[in-house]
Amino acid sequence: MSPEEFRSLLRAQGITMEEYRQQVRENLVLARLLAQEVRSELEVSEQEIVAYYNQHKDEFRTPERVKLYHIVIGKGGSSRAKLNHIIKEYQAGVSFIELARKYSEGEEASRGGELGWVELERLKPELRQIISQLKIGELSPVYEDEVGYHLFMVAGREKSVLLALEQVREQIRQILYRKQFEEQYLRWLERLKAKTYIDIRL
Repeated sequence: MSPEEFRSLLRAQGITMEEYRQQVRENLVLARLLAQEVRSELEVSEQEIVAYYNQHKDEFRTPERVKLYHIVIGKGGSSRAKLNHIIKEYQAGVSFIELARKYSEGEEASRGGELGWVELERLKPELRQIISQLKIGELSPVYEDEVGYHLFMVAGREKSVLLALEQVREQIRQILYRKQFEEQYLRWLERLKAKTYIDIRL
């Protein structure tokens, strides 16, 4: 943006260049006050970090994931017959990837039906229940939705794991710092209002 374009933007908002400069100066003063009056009093201790970690462990668990493959067949006259044929071929030893490439109508067909690593909690409840019960390499029952008929196969599982304190210490420090800042900022505003009120009364 050129200087002239910037001036035009200010004029459109009814602000003169001098008023804009004054706002910038006031913002700089406010920023210095915040740094001096608020941030200077903030300190997150190791004890607070450990306490937060122990009280919020569920926040620091990795999600349970499965490496998922799937075949989708659109609804139609021969859909059920095609599904039964796919199931029989899989039970006869044909790989799921080969079957997906050959029969699946989904966009993942060229990748052998691979959906990648999927978080279980992101799946629809009824589908999550089906996938959760599958063993590695086991073919799912036929799952029907508005898209069509689906067959799933789980190729790998990752259980939910609690992250160690060392892995999340800085994250917790930032959470507690923001909380302290908000609380301290509100107290500072209250003190400022009270001082202004007293000054006016005097």
